[in-house]
Amino acid sequence: MADSVGIDGEAGKVMHSRWAPLPSRLPGDWREQLEGLDVSAYLHDRFDSMAVVDRNGWARLPCPLGVDEHPILIHTGHGGFRCDQCHEHGDLLGLVQRLDGVTFPDAVRLLLAALQVHGNGS
Repeated sequence: MADSVGIDGEAGKVMHSRWAPLPSRLPGDWREQLEGLDVSAYLHDRFDSMAVVDRNGWARLPCPLGVDEHPILIHTGHGGFRCDQCHEHGDLLGLVQRLDGVTFPDAVRLLLAALQVHGNGS
């Protein structure tokens, strides 16, 4: 099982299970760093029920944002998502924000931590 990343209940800080609290300041090159994230591996690790539904890389799974089991589409290449029932859509950072209940900078930090586990070529 991969290392987990989440919010520390006591301190309210974004934490990674293997390291100390994530840095409070984003690195200047965070966009370039996130380009190294293997989005498909990250999504497969995060969701148990990933199934590619078309040759363009869109996967269908139960929507983690809604209250019922309607489907959501997530692109396994770039992490974009769309749910026609919830009317939610966005990119991978937006999905992490919604699922983990974190701010944009914290979502970036969580994905940078996940890059340690799911970097391209690892």
